Amino acid sequence: MKRFLFPMLTVAVLLGTAATAYAVSVSIADATAAKAGTSVSITGEVTKADGNAYTITDSTGAITVGFGPTWYKTVDLKVGDTVTIEGEIDTGKDGTKAPEVDGFTAQRGTEPKIVVRTGPGKPPWAGRGGPNGKGKGADKSAGAEDDANEAPDSDD
Repeated sequence: MKRFLFPMLTVAVLLGTAATAYAVSVSIADATAAKAGTSVSITGEVTKADGNAYTITDSTGAITVGFGPTWYKTVDLKVGDTVTIEGEIDTGKDGTKAPEVDGFTAQRGTEPKIVVRTGPGKPPWAGRGGPNGKGKGADKSAGAEDDANEAPDSDD
């Protein structure tokens, strides 16, 4: 029994660590200088809130963090909150957009972590479907285009 239990516990610990250790904790200045696609963890104060988009500030600078459309999941952070954000650096498809963080998780102090998505890759709200199956891109014949960060009925 002991020969079986130890390897199983080791695997469980390693898998649990791997799931949460993908993001390296960095200052906001380092995050803004990081290469697109880099997983980061930043800590700072919420200085602006607009839907699911937030400006997070620390002593080294400020960066925008987006958590996708509110119809998928609302992240309820308030101006003045001190938060730790895990996410991925995004500079746009052509690399010319100001660096921002595509947020995966947010945590205020010791409160439970708010999980919007589990990591890099196509976000769960992208593509067909949307809420109640009426997301953008559902009717390609009508010329609709997918946009992973917009609500289904928003105007471009």
